[in-house]
Amino acid sequence: MTRFIHDQFAKQYLTELLTPYGQVETSKDITAEVRQIDVLFIPLFFAKII
Repeated sequence: MTRFIHDQFAKQYLTELLTPYGQVETSKDITAEVRQIDVLFIPLFFAKII
């Protein structure tokens, strides 16, 4: 959930910008600590390795 409209805009913008180059997820929970990241980007060449 975003607090400000510019946060939502940035997530949508980055998603559209990075999707042709790899996998993009927004509002992803991280298990190492109780935190959440706004945008997770995994390049296509790296996604094939995983």
